Amino acid sequence: MKEKVLDSQSSANYEGFSLVDGGLIYSSTSVFRKKAKPGRDLSNTAIALALITWLPLCVLALIYGTLSDDITTISFFEDFLIHVRFLIVVPFLILIEKMVNKSFVEYIQNTDNIIPNAQQQKYNQMVNHLKKLTTSYIPEIIALIIYYTAIIINPEYISAEDSTRNYLTYNTGALNIAGWYNFLICVPLFMLLMFRWVWRWIVWTYSVIKISRFKIYADPLHADKMAGLGYLNMVPLTFSFILVAPSAMLSAMIGIDIIYNDTSFMAYFHLILFYVILSPIILFSPLLAFMPKLTNARREGIIKFGDLVRKHNYDYIKKWIDGKPGNDEAILGTMDNSSLADINGSYAPIEGMKLIPIDLKMIIVSFIMNVIPYIPLVFTYYSFSQLFNMFIESMVGG
Repeated sequence: MKEKVLDSQSSANYEGFSLVDGGLIYSSTSVFRKKAKPGRDLSNTAIALALITWLPLCVLALIYGTLSDDITTISFFEDFLIHVRFLIVVPFLILIEKMVNKSFVEYIQNTDNIIPNAQQQKYNQMVNHLKKLTTSYIPEIIALIIYYTAIIINPEYISAEDSTRNYLTYNTGALNIAGWYNFLICVPLFMLLMFRWVWRWIVWTYSVIKISRFKIYADPLHADKMAGLGYLNMVPLTFSFILVAPSAMLSAMIGIDIIYNDTSFMAYFHLILFYVILSPIILFSPLLAFMPKLTNARREGIIKFGDLVRKHNYDYIKKWIDGKPGNDEAILGTMDNSSLADINGSYAPIEGMKLIPIDLKMIIVSFIMNVIPYIPLVFTYYSFSQLFNMFIESMVGG
């Protein structure tokens, strides 16, 4: 295979390329971005969306006088789910844009360096296609159609969340103005923000599958022990931060059930454990598409460098063991002990190469971030002193 010269100039033009620009929700919030001062576009948009969703519900709750509840309902200020959804998750899904986008653009640029020149045009076409996918309105419009269709077909879906929240319904159980505002504006906006990131993860997965089919330059001697493909893990790692959002939502829902329905934290323990373990695995799983590349790189490295080491060792033995003159041109410097150590050391990275291009440390980081929103729930089952004693006992082996 003709290898690409790594310092060659790429014909790709990444100016203006972005993972986050475009789409229905991005265009809908562009008014907040355009009016913001430089560097304040994300924070202004996050604050605006939080106010658009949370503040009207708060004002209407005050108007309806539903700030208190009875044993069968939840008042506005006691509804953890609403506060977490609109005051934490919605702004967070906006503020995370810059970090995820930076990681994705760097991934595209770094991948350009391992694409052979003969396939550069094809790679550029793929990058342009990714831009079309991220800027398309169609996926988000389809998501909205599915949402409203589900409501029309099954109206009970509305009451499933709102029936116990006294600030969203009348005494008869019918939705009031706050309930309709939540149903027509707040929930769809939140859903689009969540789906927006799901769609971009799908776009990234698509790019990984496409790139894995290129004849990329895989370096078996690379220090990352992944043939130079270790950088691929940075994108799912940054996507891991987005997992905090659904985890916070699930934690809030479980918290409401624990407080108002006397449910035990342990009743949800296996569900939480399943989610926090499975989510990072799913997030990183597209990288498995590069396993054949790593397998081939290791095989070629063993063959090529194994033959080089064998020739060097043969000359070394001839000179120092058999006492015969070596070749006029030494393979690696002088045929002495340091030369032997150097060339055998160069073979070690190939021997230690991973066949799975997934960094376990990054998955652990993803797991830890996913666990954080559930920590407050632990204190509904254990006191701080109990947890502290359990920690001490585990440390001393008691």
